[in-house]
Amino acid sequence: MRGSDAPPMPALTAQAREGDIPLSFAQQRLWFLEQLDPENTAYLIPGVYQFKGMLNCAAFEYSLRELIWRHEILRTTFHVQSGQPQQVIHQTRSFCLPVIDLSGLSEQKREREARSLAVQEARQPCSLEQGPLLRVALARLDTRWHIVLLTMHHIISDAWSMQVLVRELNIVYQSLIRGAASPLETLPVQYADYALWQRRWLSGPVLQQHLDYWREQLRGARALALPTDHARPATRSTQGASVHFVLPADLSQQIRQLSQQEGVTLFMTLLAAFQTLLYRWSGEEDVVVGTDIANRTQVESEKLIGFFVNLLALRGNLGGAPQFRNVLRRVRESVLKAYAYQALPFEMLVEHLRLERTGQGTPLVNVLFVLQNIAVAREKLEDIQVEPLRNEVTSSKFDLALFLTNSTEGIGCTAVYSADLFEVHTIQTWMSRFEVLLHHIVARPDIVIDALEIHSEAEKEAMAQKKQRNRSSVMSGLRSVKGKEIRIP
Repeated sequence: MRGSDAPPMPALTAQAREGDIPLSFAQQRLWFLEQLDPENTAYLIPGVYQFKGMLNCAAFEYSLRELIWRHEILRTTFHVQSGQPQQVIHQTRSFCLPVIDLSGLSEQKREREARSLAVQEARQPCSLEQGPLLRVALARLDTRWHIVLLTMHHIISDAWSMQVLVRELNIVYQSLIRGAASPLETLPVQYADYALWQRRWLSGPVLQQHLDYWREQLRGARALALPTDHARPATRSTQGASVHFVLPADLSQQIRQLSQQEGVTLFMTLLAAFQTLLYRWSGEEDVVVGTDIANRTQVESEKLIGFFVNLLALRGNLGGAPQFRNVLRRVRESVLKAYAYQALPFEMLVEHLRLERTGQGTPLVNVLFVLQNIAVAREKLEDIQVEPLRNEVTSSKFDLALFLTNSTEGIGCTAVYSADLFEVHTIQTWMSRFEVLLHHIVARPDIVIDALEIHSEAEKEAMAQKKQRNRSSVMSGLRSVKGKEIRIP
């Protein structure tokens, strides 16, 4: 089945709104998960931004109000009506920007308190029925230094949406400071239109064609079982932690060059390398890795805030002792086909494939891989330097998730893992091996994947020393019993 066989997608247009407004398929999945655990914070998207410069707090607050009015989804809550969850769009939604003044503390205490506030904010659940699902707070460290805590629930947002919000906030704020009208044009469609459009289009023969593709692609597939440090609990919590590292700039450039030479995207090369790592880690040749896809295939959706992202289950075949180049070709083919059928919501796939739901993780997908091509926002808000800060990760929806960001400094990597299953040393070890593997891939992509080196020189030396210690211990034991009768009970 070729990717071009996917049914064409009609234009996204404003929809007739008669009666209740349903949730999109992705929203419906999150809504049901929230009903199971209303205190769950794994589906919050926390953003922490540092503002350096003279901030006009009144203009900043007014800019946020403008965006809440501009995007219906920012003033939407979710209620059960006639037995089904529905979107309720509020015509007005009060918003007041809380300001926490930390300027009276010492510089060290200010920064520590600001970090503490960010962690507290990320752990504060939202009520889908009561709202608000967008929270913003401002910590003032001094007159020219603020920390903005911006949190949205995933049911109204995704990573792309966060970029839209920050970009438009910049535009509106600058217009206010200069006494000019906002240049933002009225949005021709809103997220509620997308939800209605999606349900009208993805049905009947179109839905069946998508289901047929994924049913064939995933027949017999199962979730990857990585060796863990701790026994898998019957119900896994969302407690998580993270390890962050940056691939060297020269290695990052070599990976990009290899991608160009092989006629593939950077995502495909890194995914093929990650699948190879997972194969070496688990010993399994059939590797299923999930990836988040923006799912904004129409220009009308690009300026919207909302939950568009979808989870794709990408199946990798690493059997037959292939060279890395062959793995890369297989990945390219499977990714292009998956992109053509990306519109089918993962939760609908789970339902139709009748995959078993347990408390141990996402059905079929235990490992996530995401390359975030969205540029990290380092822009100016009038004369204010804005820089996103990395927030502490305290939750994980998967056994392991690897998030990569492409930048000129080098490819940034953040491995988020389940604290129920892994110790930090294990994740650090395997992420170090990922870097070693990439070095050898770019040097010799024609090598059979089983022969690609994954151990650093330091790790090989440590392994040799351990082996020598074990051998010495055995020899010492043999000497101690030499000449004596050994009784075996």
